[in-house]
Amino acid sequence: MKINLHHSTDRGLSALGWLVSRFSFSFSRYWNPDRLGFGRLLVLNDDLIAPSTGFDTHHHDDMEIVTIVTSGELAHKDNTGAEGIVHPGEVQIMSAGTGIEHSEHNPSTENYLKLFQLWILPEKGGLPPRYDQKTFSPADRQNKLQLIVSPDASDNSLKIFQQAWLTLCDLDTNQEIVYKLHNPKSGLFIFVIDGNLESEGQKISKGDSLELSEIDAAITIRAEQNSQLLFIEVPL
Repeated sequence: MKINLHHSTDRGLSALGWLVSRFSFSFSRYWNPDRLGFGRLLVLNDDLIAPSTGFDTHHHDDMEIVTIVTSGELAHKDNTGAEGIVHPGEVQIMSAGTGIEHSEHNPSTENYLKLFQLWILPEKGGLPPRYDQKTFSPADRQNKLQLIVSPDASDNSLKIFQQAWLTLCDLDTNQEIVYKLHNPKSGLFIFVIDGNLESEGQKISKGDSLELSEIDAAITIRAEQNSQLLFIEVPL
């Protein structure tokens, strides 16, 4: 197995006043030739967006975009007619396909918006644009794996046009979880949303990630304190 540990202190940082972002891979003005993605995963950003601000209408194409809101509210609007609010506990997916114009704003005048956004290359280009969102109960990921995105929308997950699986897990102190690949040829990117954990002889903390390839067995992770994890399984 090949393992790469990427520390939170090595992530990119952008502070624009209204927006503070951390980047796991090269994005916007942050450029690191050694951090161009992990297989089909090109972007993993976490954004802190000030009240009454956000991203005005802009264009995407041929990209699967997944947004996980952790606090505050996200107001979404696009030219397919999709419009609404994404709340904490909800996950949004947008297939940009042949092209989509959308905006993302924090509608609150008082509260900050915190979210994670991932960009994953689709299996093929030229797909019709598509939008969906769904609520996922925290109780269904307490010391167990909660599938939120998959190629076939299994287990009530959101569908993605790629052989990719996104899974959340909240682990209590001293609890372990075992992750088995859906596809033995996949790579596995494990991101620590919060907490301190140990896996494959590596200590990982909030904002750290483990990038695993050539995996020949299941991966076991143990929490050293209450922790939150995001597993991203993608083709390499």
